[in-house]
Amino acid sequence: MGLLIPNHHYGPLGFDISEYLKIRHYDDQAEIEKRSNRSGGHYTEAASAPSGLFIPKYTDIDHLRNLGDKFFRYGELVIVTEKIHGANARYAWRDGSLHTASRNEWKKIREGSIWYEALTVPMYNLIKLISPYVLVGEIYGKGVQDLSYCKDRPTFIGFDIYNPELQKYLDTSELKGWLEGFKIPMVPIKYVGGYDYGEIKALAEENSELCEGQLSEGVVVRPFYDRVNNRGERIILKYPSERYYE
Repeated sequence: MGLLIPNHHYGPLGFDISEYLKIRHYDDQAEIEKRSNRSGGHYTEAASAPSGLFIPKYTDIDHLRNLGDKFFRYGELVIVTEKIHGANARYAWRDGSLHTASRNEWKKIREGSIWYEALTVPMYNLIKLISPYVLVGEIYGKGVQDLSYCKDRPTFIGFDIYNPELQKYLDTSELKGWLEGFKIPMVPIKYVGGYDYGEIKALAEENSELCEGQLSEGVVVRPFYDRVNNRGERIILKYPSERYYE
């Protein structure tokens, strides 16, 4: 299904008009969660939001091909990580209890839920220690999505820590320090260096670093030092693998 809008004033063929029409990319995360539950039998229920704890939905990630040159300067220091195909997960400690959420809703922590099955003791210890910070990552493995990454059960891998007091995510070096310190897996870092569209496009087509011989879903690109655009939106973009989606 698509949408046709007359191009009266927006520019020539190839010109990006998303800014003018206020078009945003949309992923149906709720449908992803339904597929996850159906395919692996990992039943989960929504829960009420804990009192006084606000965790925003994880950042919408647009396509680098459409917006990269608008948000990144050539040569700007960026970090490129592997994009993991799974289910979004957020964990936080509040009022003496652990709370977890998918991208769209809070989840009950109970046996059978992928958000429960993926929780480890190191994760629990980190989440409790860094409160009110929020641990953010992806749950992946057999039964979560169509890429199993050589994992036979739901497994967590981290890619962000959110500071709700400052309403920002930690820079890469801080994030890496926390995750490594607690031996929590972090998404594979594919490249750290100057922004180069061609290099990033090539990296997106490489196989996954989590499972030999398996396709990757692509890569995620962000500034090495986290920042926002002129609308206050976090700058983080993706380049999906054309091999995976073909």
